Amino acid sequence: MIFLEAVEAARGVTEGFAFDLAATCSRWRTISLHSPRIWTSVQCTLDKVDGEASERRWAAYLQTFLDRACQLPLDVYLDYNGGNCPLHVELLTTIRALFRRSRTFEFVTSHAFDDEEVVGFLSEEAPRLTHLSVNRGDHGFVDDDIFELTLALCAPRLVTFEFSGFALHFATDRRIPSVEKAKLYLVGELPSDIPALIANFPRLVELDLTVETDLSLSTFVLAQHLRYLRLFMLAGSFDMDVVQSLRLPSLQTAHISITESDSFAQNVLGAFIASCLATVEVLRLDFDLVPGAAWYPPPFAHLINHPKRGVYPDFGVGSRIRSAASRISPPPSRM
Repeated sequence: MIFLEAVEAARGVTEGFAFDLAATCSRWRTISLHSPRIWTSVQCTLDKVDGEASERRWAAYLQTFLDRACQLPLDVYLDYNGGNCPLHVELLTTIRALFRRSRTFEFVTSHAFDDEEVVGFLSEEAPRLTHLSVNRGDHGFVDDDIFELTLALCAPRLVTFEFSGFALHFATDRRIPSVEKAKLYLVGELPSDIPALIANFPRLVELDLTVETDLSLSTFVLAQHLRYLRLFMLAGSFDMDVVQSLRLPSLQTAHISITESDSFAQNVLGAFIASCLATVEVLRLDFDLVPGAAWYPPPFAHLINHPKRGVYPDFGVGSRIRSAASRISPPPSRM
């Protein structure tokens, strides 16, 4: 059906496209009102939320999607970036209903994550949810503690989880074994509970982690099923405690980027490669060359893992490693 194709093309691009179709002419309105799938894509920027009157208008707008989509699962994008007034019952109730009906849900906000009125709906039961993204947005500078999010998810079909903010914690140890992919962007100086992430997502296969702070582990972490790791450290470092506490026995592919290698203690990076990346078959390393840093390969060097010579760089190829051996033994640290 051409209407459905048009809605798919407008998904993530045009807000209120279903309303535009329904307003074109009486025939198109009739078709739109009898086509629930047209109303399953909800994209809304909640701006100018400055009182109960504006909240009622937004609640009515969002409720229209709930009603006209019948009982079909929804794909929701909400950007709540304005208003210093507390949210009231009508709009909060509608957002909770959207979340419970969602198949995919992306929430972007400049508001405080620790405000139960704003993010409390994330603890609602969402039986159809497969993709969840919570993002601090790009609405100006905020203090670190505003975006420290504590989650209590109840989404038994969740497959992909994304978070961008200052710190992530989990309120419960409720396991969601369906989650296979997690993407985190952590900024600021507040620690995040990575062990709880692995505990809550015990069958995690892919982890994409970007940090602008030091990494630390409060306890032993075994990511039994993790096969792909992308670790980008734009700032900060980690110590030998992290190396000794982290076990990735199924890891096959890794991309590790370190911006401040001079902040690492000597031999930490070499030990990390030898211990945590021992099973890796495809490895990309992007380390800066800073005098005095612990051992690292030159940037954009192809590492060869030779059974007798060990690991050595081949400067003629890009920064990609294919290792047939089961372990990587780092050479002595180079000062």
